[in-house]
Amino acid sequence: FPVTIAKTISLLCSWVAQTAADTPTVSKDLSGNVIIEGSISSGTTTPGTKLFTLPTGFRPAVGTLKRFNAYSVGGGGAEFGYFEIYEAGDAVIRDGGNTQFILSGAVFRAAAGADSVSPE
Repeated sequence: FPVTIAKTISLLCSWVAQTAADTPTVSKDLSGNVIIEGSISSGTTTPGTKLFTLPTGFRPAVGTLKRFNAYSVGGGGAEFGYFEIYEAGDAVIRDGGNTQFILSGAVFRAAAGADSVSPE
């Protein structure tokens, strides 16, 4: 995807980047597609725990919920997890481990009217 704006995601609830190379980012292409990349670890896995909040202009449309599968590793080894992103930009874990939780592959359309984003 040709990227217009990219930002680093600020993680919450003890989540950290898996490695420096896996620092979570969110970007948006010229068509308004939001792309989340990165791998995180060490955070709270209680269902409903907030992972991060997307900045304005990188959020789904009002009234929508986006759900994404995530490959993860926990105490029992590799497992599939998932996370959700709400219209206010809050991303919450619903299932998965915290040895590694891969965010990459989450792509969705930004809310209408959110196509111009400032890089601040």
